[in-house]
Order: sequence, then structure tokens, then C-alpha cells
Amino acid sequence: MNIKKFKDSEKILLAYMQLIRLKNCAIVFFAIFITAAMVSGEISISEKIFFAAAAAFIITAAGNIFNDYYDYVIDKINRPDRPIPSGKVKRSDAMMLSLTLFLVGIALAYNINLICFAIAGVNVIILMIYARYSKKMLLVSNFIVSYLVASVFIFGGLAAAGEIVEAKPIFVLSVCAFLMTFSREIVKDIEDIKGDEESGAETLPIQIGADKAKNVAVIFLVFAVLLGFVPYIFKLINNLLYYLIVIIIADIVFLYSLTKQPKESQKMMVAGIVIALLAFFAGSVF
Repeated sequence: MNIKKFKDSEKILLAYMQLIRLKNCAIVFFAIFITAAMVSGEISISEKIFFAAAAAFIITAAGNIFNDYYDYVIDKINRPDRPIPSGKVKRSDAMMLSLTLFLVGIALAYNINLICFAIAGVNVIILMIYARYSKKMLLVSNFIVSYLVASVFIFGGLAAAGEIVEAKPIFVLSVCAFLMTFSREIVKDIEDIKGDEESGAETLPIQIGADKAKNVAVIFLVFAVLLGFVPYIFKLINNLLYYLIVIIIADIVFLYSLTKQPKESQKMMVAGIVIALLAFFAGSVF
């Protein structure tokens, strides 16, 4: 009996880990520490940086849950194994957890500084609007997600500095993240085209076709790859060699992702973003 209860508890835990998209939350968590290291030039874990990382993790988790709550109908077609459409997690429970996490994340941001608190508050509002109306907003929804990803690095830099500082590498990293995320979101829309059409969504692949939408995704990806060389060309990074080696690896992953089907392609893009993040870290700290 105890073994059965343990297995049931394990299944519930795994369902919630899937619901919050634990991997993406973990990337955001460590991205804060890396951005903070880029500002200070060294690896440091202060109370404010930890609060920032925790806030980013929790708000990201809340946003993912909130989004799944409203994507319930579409996910029954595109991703029936997701926790909510599969019945592993009740929609009402998901909503309550999401709202609770949003409040906790904002409270943590309040303990960092007022700028971070404002960013957290604005992002929570944007996440809620996105979840409710994203499938009717065409490219605006892609823009919103791209902004939210880019804002993580700005949030981390402001948590570390306590004020707006001139940090060109962080600005470049944020723009690269924006462009790459925009490309990835279009690829995800191509992957979801069947369910989106049936639910009456308005996405770029539905409006202009999957092939043309992929071409748009390629353009954004190429711009992101080219922009990645700016810190090396203009010597914005301390260790140019480390940065160049790792950013080239990231670019290879990005370009290779273009040869894959949408489902695998967008996953490879995430891997490329992580490698690119490590490039900025290695170039700034070592």
C-alpha cells in the first residue's frame, strides 16, 4: 500500500514538473546567475541575486501553468499528454497554483529593488494577457514571448547592479535572445498548426503557410547568429577566445536546427540558446 502511495505521489510530482516546464525554469534560474556574473565579472551568489533567480524561476513556472490553463482545448489536439488535457492535473488546481506562484514571485522581486519589482509586475500582467489572447494576436504573441525571454537578462543585470548600468554584452545577449526566441516561436507555431487551425487561432503559419513562415524564422535566426559575433568584433567581452569558441558551437547548433522538423528544431534552438548563454558567461568571467 505504501509503495502504491509512493508511486502515485511520484506521478503527481512528475506531472507538476511537466506542467511548469522544469527545464525551461531551470534555464531561467541559472541565466540570472550568469547575467549577474557578467555585470560583476566574477561568480558571486548574494541574497539579492538568489531572490532574483528564484523570482524568475517562479514567475516563469506560473506563466507556463497559466498558459496551459488557457491552451487546454488546443493541447487536447496538439499535446494530449500534457498534464491538464490528460487529466493528471485539474484545471482549477492549475489556476490556483499559477496565481499563488505569481504572487510569490512578485514578493521576491520586491525584496531586490524597485526596478526589478516593476519588471516582475509588468511581466506578470503580460504573461496573463498572453495566455488569454495569444492565439488571436498573430505576430504580437511571438513578440511578447521574445520580450519576456530577453527581459530575464535585463532583470538579472539590474538585480546585480541595483541600477541601470552600461553593460553592452548584456544588451547584445538580450537582443540575441529576443531574435532567437522569435524564430523559435514561429517554428513552434508551425508544429502546432493543426490544433491551431481547428481552434480558430491566428498564427503566422496559418496566415501565410508553413513554408513561408519557416523562411521568416530563418531570417530572425540568421540575424541572431550574426549579432552573436558583435561582442567579439567590438571587443565587448573580456576573454575573446573563450567566447568565440563557444559562440561558434552555439551557432552550429542553431544552423543545424534549420534542417530538422519543427518539433526537433525548436528543441535544438533551446540547446543553442543555453550554449550561447555559456559563451557570454565564459567570455565575461574567465
